[in-house]
Amino acid sequence: MIVGLFAGIANAQIDFQQLNPVLQKDSNRIMIGYSIVETNAKLGDYLATYNIQLTYTQDGGATFIGPLTQVKGDVGNELIAGKDQKIYWYYLAEGNGFDGQNVEFKVDASYEPFLGGPINALRSALLPGWGNVYVKKPRKKWKWRWILTAAGTYGLIAGSLYLKQLSNNNYQKYLEATTLSETQDLYKRANRQNLLATTAAVLAAGLWAYDIVKVAIRGGHNKRRKKRIIRRNLQRRQQKVISLGYNPVLNSSSIGFLWKF
Repeated sequence: MIVGLFAGIANAQIDFQQLNPVLQKDSNRIMIGYSIVETNAKLGDYLATYNIQLTYTQDGGATFIGPLTQVKGDVGNELIAGKDQKIYWYYLAEGNGFDGQNVEFKVDASYEPFLGGPINALRSALLPGWGNVYVKKPRKKWKWRWILTAAGTYGLIAGSLYLKQLSNNNYQKYLEATTLSETQDLYKRANRQNLLATTAAVLAAGLWAYDIVKVAIRGGHNKRRKKRIIRRNLQRRQQKVISLGYNPVLNSSSIGFLWKF
């Protein structure tokens, strides 16, 4: 076999390494090994989830067959980084006329960074809308949408302060007025401006509080999802004293003992 292993990852924080595939004739399968190392991740933490698919070519890369479906191991969606990952391909069960001649395997690895947690609500507490950048999937069209939230909140605050100042000025004129009509007009104007100032302040506070709560809720959901994905992957990697297996080609089950060091 002529073997090539490739990854669709372009990120300086992610190191993709490959191993030569191994033909396991007794199981009618081929094992393709790989490693994904997140170089900037803290110990025990993970930066992203990975979608791993396996394809192959027998014409030098002109065409690829796949993604292959008769696969087991570290393949599929919502995987995490790790060393010594293995994909097992049951080539006879694939039923695509594979003959093993001049074959090159391609591992397609796409990734999705984990989104931020509820701690990002503090960002929104400092600047309205800022925390949303870290808890939502980035969209090119709305990349700077959070600035509208900040501008709207601060605009309402500025408007409230301005109207409050106008209200105070008119109230002072009301106290100094000498005619009944002037007194009534200034009093009504001061009350109206004070009501508008209060309304703008309430709207600003509500918008700001809503953004903080929304970021906290989204961040909490992201944190729970991340824990769930990591826990599921780590459980899958745990040591197993007794292992159960199934060979789709021979349509038979197997039981064995496995010890990992």
